Amino acid sequence: MLLFSTLVFAQELSYEQACQMALERNPQLKTAQIDIESAQSALLSAKGIFDPRITAEFGRSLSTNQQLFAGVGAFNTETLGPSGSVGMQAYLPYGTSLSWTYQVSRTSSRFKLEDLDTEQEFNPFDTSLRLNINQPILEGALTNYNLRQVREAEQSVDLAQLRLIEQHQNLLSDIGKAYWNLLHQGLLLSLAEESLSIATEEVRHISAQVKEGNLASVEVDRVESARLAAESGLIDAQNTHQTATESLLIQLGLPLIQDLVLTSRPQDINHRQWDEQKEIELVLQNNPSIQIAKARKEQAEIRIKDARHAKLPELGLSASYTLSGWEEDYSEAMSELLSRELPGSYVGLSLSSPIGNWADKGQYEQRIADLKKAHLEVESLEQSLIQQTRQQVRILRSSEIKIRLAQNNVSVAEKTLAADRKLRDAGRKIEKDVLDSIKNLDEAKVALVRAQADHSQALLELARIQGALKPPS
Repeated sequence: MLLFSTLVFAQELSYEQACQMALERNPQLKTAQIDIESAQSALLSAKGIFDPRITAEFGRSLSTNQQLFAGVGAFNTETLGPSGSVGMQAYLPYGTSLSWTYQVSRTSSRFKLEDLDTEQEFNPFDTSLRLNINQPILEGALTNYNLRQVREAEQSVDLAQLRLIEQHQNLLSDIGKAYWNLLHQGLLLSLAEESLSIATEEVRHISAQVKEGNLASVEVDRVESARLAAESGLIDAQNTHQTATESLLIQLGLPLIQDLVLTSRPQDINHRQWDEQKEIELVLQNNPSIQIAKARKEQAEIRIKDARHAKLPELGLSASYTLSGWEEDYSEAMSELLSRELPGSYVGLSLSSPIGNWADKGQYEQRIADLKKAHLEVESLEQSLIQQTRQQVRILRSSEIKIRLAQNNVSVAEKTLAADRKLRDAGRKIEKDVLDSIKNLDEAKVALVRAQADHSQALLELARIQGALKPPS
């Protein structure tokens, strides 16, 4: 009943399904995707520095005052009226700041002598149109420097995408290794069960021979020892298989009590000549981790240029041009403004620089240190990847030879076992020879499975560090 329940609830799982399930459920992969979205939002925010800004202001003012003029005496003043302005501001990648403002107000001004009953009132329209331009000449004059925030945000998007690819490769590699390891552990478990079955049959056969007086009783002890060894091997295989099952279940986000039936089978091994140098070139060109390290190095190089430019003094050119109109009637005030009867202008230079410039110098030295660290990171990672590539190529070469050897050994061991059994039955060999042949066959089959497992694991690892893993379709 327990076996029936296990089979009923066992879940069939192909390699394609395992990969798809992992890609859909993996929290690290989802986090990496969210990081890309966050970086893209930050890029949009960084571009906001070049977003033109519209300004507008409307209000009403009221002020009273008292003034004293010699020969006239004291008089009271009252000023009130509405005012408004509209304009636009913009910052260009060249460092140029532009702004224009149109302002209009109508202010009523009353003047009344304190000791006399005399009052004067003026309420003209005051209009003005003003254009301002500010252009850095030293610091802030380079387009690349002014675009640094946008560039940094774009690089953050690229890095986030590379991290997603890196996480994607690691996940597919882990799932592939766990899936094929479980499959090979299942094969080893089947071999252990077969070994126990053969050993049990040998015990039955030899016991019958001893009862008939054809063999000495010590032969029963020999085959019983072989059966116990096979039973112990089966327990070890069961434990290892269960551990491999739980490892795959954890990566898939499934409960540990879930039984799995793997339906995929590994592809036939194509023996090939491995070009170590070519594999290294592919790794150094496509590995996501090295691409991230190189991107950081490039980022550090550009930051040094920015920090060097930031050490320059702040020297800026400012210019403004103003047109004004001041009349009792609004249309007349505008006509006066457009006729440029009341122009105004300003041109000037401004200079600002810290005496010691410690902040910018310190920032520059820090950027140099960051670049040195980035260089070391790239060099260290390249050496590590080269070593990993060579190791996987060695494993692939070795495992392919071991597979051919194990296949040949299995064939020889099967023929030897069949011959030894015939010779034993004919009385020309003893049971110990048959047990040795059974052991040799078991070892050859196990060696074949282990060589195949090593080959598949090395293929996955090589594809991972080359950034070449893709979900099976």
